[in-house]
Amino acid sequence: MSRWIKKELFEKHLEEREKEKSQQQPKMIRSEKVWPSPKPGTTEEPETYQVRFLPDPKGKLMKKYYYHLWRSGDKWINVLCPKTHDFSNWCPICSTVSALYNGSEEDKKIARDMKRKERFVANIYIVDDPRDKNAKDESSKMGGKVRLYEFPSKVAEKLEQENDPKEGLQEAAWDAGIDGHDFIIKIKLTKPDGNKNQFPEYASSIFSRKPSSIGTDGEIEKILNSTYDIEEHISLLEKDDKWMKDIITAEGLFKLVEREWNKRHNSPSVQVNEGEDDVPFEVTEKKTESFSDEDILKELDNMKV
Repeated sequence: MSRWIKKELFEKHLEEREKEKSQQQPKMIRSEKVWPSPKPGTTEEPETYQVRFLPDPKGKLMKKYYYHLWRSGDKWINVLCPKTHDFSNWCPICSTVSALYNGSEEDKKIARDMKRKERFVANIYIVDDPRDKNAKDESSKMGGKVRLYEFPSKVAEKLEQENDPKEGLQEAAWDAGIDGHDFIIKIKLTKPDGNKNQFPEYASSIFSRKPSSIGTDGEIEKILNSTYDIEEHISLLEKDDKWMKDIITAEGLFKLVEREWNKRHNSPSVQVNEGEDDVPFEVTEKKTESFSDEDILKELDNMKV
């Protein structure tokens, strides 16, 4: 036996490590709590999905958030924009994007990839997902499950219309019981634009006319108990200032926001004259690829959070 370490001490260490491992929460694949992005049909025929919107465990119905998502090398960078909490908040990535738009055509291409994006998120009960008919097994089917639905502004506008006190469904749009209404998502593809790009189109989406319950009282209670905390979900995208600085530096773009960064963080490393305008640096060494909405959505569905 060694004179420098007791066997009992090491055994205690092993016990503590095993305890730590058992207490660690495994990372969750997004598709385990986020509904895989619904796919559009054709320009003529929509793909149709049917869901019921639900409140989260704290009674929150939906939340808008801003984020930045872009491909860097073989990795995707996905981070919550600070403007989610207050639009007056300073975001170093937004400032980087703004400076890039004042640069070369290559800079503008990078800016378009990194620019701020908007999404909404809410809990849903999936009544019908047409993709289930091609599912490999029962566990991969979505029908009858609760998931978070991350949706674009076009869907949010449909929900906002139901807030009208005279014509809207109001709380019935979120009711799981007999007074509630399903939301029927109909997604077509737009006709190709000048660059041959096509986009999902939600204009035909509508709330069902007839109310219906998604289950018995006992089933509804179980369903509502399985919803996800919206704020907690969004917070998983949040990064601290050091992370933000490191990632911008790794992209070779920190010089674009260095002066403003030092002003806001009171850094003594750079002398800044008050009132002096920040002059954007032209970036030429950074190269990016263009990715379609489909590429981004596919990557999002496979992300761990």
